[in-house]
Amino acid sequence: MEQVNVKDLTVYSPPDLRKKFIVDAMVYPLSSEVEVTIFNPIQNAEIVVEVYTALAKTHDEDQIDLGHLSHRERLVIPPGLYKTPKLPIKIEPLGMDVLKKYWNGELNVEVDVAFKVEIDQFDVQLFYKGDIDTRVGTHILLENS
Repeated sequence: MEQVNVKDLTVYSPPDLRKKFIVDAMVYPLSSEVEVTIFNPIQNAEIVVEVYTALAKTHDEDQIDLGHLSHRERLVIPPGLYKTPKLPIKIEPLGMDVLKKYWNGELNVEVDVAFKVEIDQFDVQLFYKGDIDTRVGTHILLENS
């Protein structure tokens, strides 16, 4: 087994985030994109996350597939809260019907994510299954002339 050296890491876990790695999300159905707020608890190091697959479905008995990430994504996450850039997603037809019902509202979504986390020279492949409070709406930028 190869020895892996990881520098001293300081971990912070605020109680108000309930120790969630994925804090929340915002889905933009019109552009088929999602922004995700992620919490990196390591105060003195960024983490690199490579997302292989991510599937979202309704968090109820029906388990309707809402959509999935269009392709692999590599994210460099600094310490603390981080909002990803808009990531492309494929929304399922039934998923779009569900999202329309929650337009400009909030929906609790179940996600299944396969990903790799890298911290310094250490990396591990993980599978995350959990629920996320997800806002649904449009992104309109208003600029003053």
